[in-house]
Amino acid sequence: MNDIKNKIRLAYERGEGTFQHLSDKYNVKLGTIKSWSKKDKDSGNQWIKPSTRAKNQNKKVEIKKGEISWIDIENEYVTDIRRNPCSLEDLSKKYNIPLQSVKNYSASHKWSGKRTEYKRDLNQKIREKSEELVIMDAAKAVAKHFKISDIILDEIEKALGSPDELYKIVEKLKTGYGPGKFSEEIVTQTMDSINDGKVLNLVNALDKIQKMQRQTLGVIDADTKEKLDIEHRKMELAEKQSAEIDDDIEYSVEDGEDENSIDD
Repeated sequence: MNDIKNKIRLAYERGEGTFQHLSDKYNVKLGTIKSWSKKDKDSGNQWIKPSTRAKNQNKKVEIKKGEISWIDIENEYVTDIRRNPCSLEDLSKKYNIPLQSVKNYSASHKWSGKRTEYKRDLNQKIREKSEELVIMDAAKAVAKHFKISDIILDEIEKALGSPDELYKIVEKLKTGYGPGKFSEEIVTQTMDSINDGKVLNLVNALDKIQKMQRQTLGVIDADTKEKLDIEHRKMELAEKQSAEIDDDIEYSVEDGEDENSIDD
């Protein structure tokens, strides 16, 4: 019932016809429309005569009948979560609707609360998507680290497949002196005793690989948690800042002036 009442009131205030005309158009009894008008007037929220707005018509954007609806206007208000979102006054001017009518409809349909809820839901979706991307990146990094370490371990294993590997010494021998008068060659010798330097190098390499694997599992998880915490703090800060600048409140019905009588 409130929807048809709002439509009739809006049509009347736009000058689309008298109460009798609107009664016929919307198939609502004339007495019902007059009763609505009187109750709103008694509560200080009287309907504005078209004649009281006529002098301001040239200052407003003309909207053709049927071109907009309250659903469209509400959606525009609720989904506008920019740093400086549109206000009720902006919508009143844009759609050539009396400000009080916009305020009344906004309050009865809780536009301000819907905008806050929409903003919160959108931030939650962004947060969840950010967490998903961070986790995916972390998983890719872990897989890459283990792939690299596996390649290194395979090469070490192949090298150690030779029983003489730890007894070998590789040296570079240079013969001759002076520019262009010497030659170099790589010489490999197998010693009777184990090559301590090679053993030490292998031990250090294995130790570093092992540390890399542990750090990959531990540090990546810690980094992921830290990134998620940072994302959470960013979202919470954004919500707090947005709430501080959102000065739109649900408007209560304002008192009307007695001289704007609309007895038909």
